[in-house]
Amino acid sequence: WRQFTAITLPNLLPTLAVTLVLSLLNTFKVFREAYLVAGAYPEKSIYLLQHLFNNWFLALDLPRLSAAAILMAGALGAVIGMHKTALKKILLFPFVLLVWFPLWFLLMGTLTGSEELAATIGPALSGSGQAAWTLLPSYPTLEPAVKLLLDTPEYFTTYWNTCLQTFPQLAGQLVVGAPAAWALSRLKFRGRGAVRGLYLILMLLPFQVTMVPAYLTINHLGLMDTVWAVILPGAFSTFPVFVMQRGFDAVPLPLLEAAAIDGATPWQQFARIGLPVGLPGILAALTMSFLDAWNALEQPMTFLKTQSLWSLSLYLTDTTRDLALTMAASLFALLPAVLIFAFGQKYLEQGILAGAVKG
Repeated sequence: WRQFTAITLPNLLPTLAVTLVLSLLNTFKVFREAYLVAGAYPEKSIYLLQHLFNNWFLALDLPRLSAAAILMAGALGAVIGMHKTALKKILLFPFVLLVWFPLWFLLMGTLTGSEELAATIGPALSGSGQAAWTLLPSYPTLEPAVKLLLDTPEYFTTYWNTCLQTFPQLAGQLVVGAPAAWALSRLKFRGRGAVRGLYLILMLLPFQVTMVPAYLTINHLGLMDTVWAVILPGAFSTFPVFVMQRGFDAVPLPLLEAAAIDGATPWQQFARIGLPVGLPGILAALTMSFLDAWNALEQPMTFLKTQSLWSLSLYLTDTTRDLALTMAASLFALLPAVLIFAFGQKYLEQGILAGAVKG
């Protein structure tokens, strides 16, 4: 314990500070959790900032949305400026049981029959009582998983739709975001600081603030209610550029100067030096982008009206379905994200650590 508090924890403070800042920024963007719990118009007790943005968007109240965008950008910028002082002094202790309990809840729910789930958590979902959850099911069964995999074709349709909306976004971020990150990191041009600041502001703004211009643009291009309405905004996301830039910052400048002397063009320097050296940052950005795109709810809900184009996130919001089937569907929807995170965890840690050391 003394080794942890005296040696390990002080060395982890920069990484913990960056992690805390990213988590704090995400709390400003919370929408799907309250939406899933309370619906489109929740009670005032959980009426969050994002619901105000959503209602202003529905009312086309452009002045309030514009003012909110400016105020939130300033507030989040102030939070970013705090991480070097106050946030480093905050000690974070992981609550492992609290993190693992939802996963255990989901796994045991998949092994529980419909009647037992209706008796234990059904009253809480219907508002007629409280949940009486047990750690283990009274009568374990594989019936929900079998029914989902063998007798629910619409689930596989939404699964394919999610893949069709997610992987093109990652490809677009690699093609567009990586060169942009390289330019912001290693190329010198007039206005680079302003462009970098603009990227940072756009990264901080939640979707509900940028929803109006995105909606108007997509509608003008005639892409509404198509998969491209979800793919294109994700492909041009600014967050991967920010993460990739941190990875490209590790490329030694003398190495680029030597390559330039040998006759390498800027594109050759990017392809032969920047990409191999900045690969951990690229993979970290793609890992986080995959998790965000795979779990996206607001974008498909806004731009997709045809039910045959829905993603898994929209499919799982239908609480009128069999509870056991919903539990099994949620568990299988979680598996790709777990596998991708397990593969990219090492690079994700390197990307976060690079951002902490640079900051």
